[in-house]
Amino acid sequence: DITPQKLKLKVLEAPYNLETKNVINFEEEEDFQKEAISICIKQNIKKFHYLHNKYSHVTGAYQKPSSFDKLKLQYNTVNSATICKFIKDFEFSAVITKEEVVHLYRLVNSKILSHEELQPMNIDGFIKFITQLAIYIYTKTPFDQEIFSYSECLKKFMDVISTITKQRGSPKNSLDDEGAVPGGGRK
Repeated sequence: DITPQKLKLKVLEAPYNLETKNVINFEEEEDFQKEAISICIKQNIKKFHYLHNKYSHVTGAYQKPSSFDKLKLQYNTVNSATICKFIKDFEFSAVITKEEVVHLYRLVNSKILSHEELQPMNIDGFIKFITQLAIYIYTKTPFDQEIFSYSECLKKFMDVISTITKQRGSPKNSLDDEGAVPGGGRK
């Protein structure tokens, strides 16, 4: 099994050109691809919610919200900075640069979520972003020699996240613990 740590030795020095890579619009894909991704997302939905909750509560400089709606938006969305923290926390920075993450974030925001301006992502946007990120990572060097379906890319990505979480040895924060919530509490 390939983890981000093992990839440090395999990543080529030449930068990967994200401009030539486009995001996958699953509405235009074949039914079996849509169904396979849908099944993989359903199998990992608790992990997605856990990660989204954990990273939506990470805030940068404190800004006093002017209303409860803005406060709710602030704590229920993730932005590109928290996505970059997520990438660093789960050691994917060995295979994807911050610039690639931000560019992919912009592509997903404009082409998949159809936002005219860059906006923070709610849980649905986060799931779509993570799906695109997994596909992007597992279809670039050194993985481009292997042929992965979109759902296999997402499964491998989520497996790495689960493995790293288990290696940290904190059962209270385990992604596979059905009752776990961010901060070590339980539902």
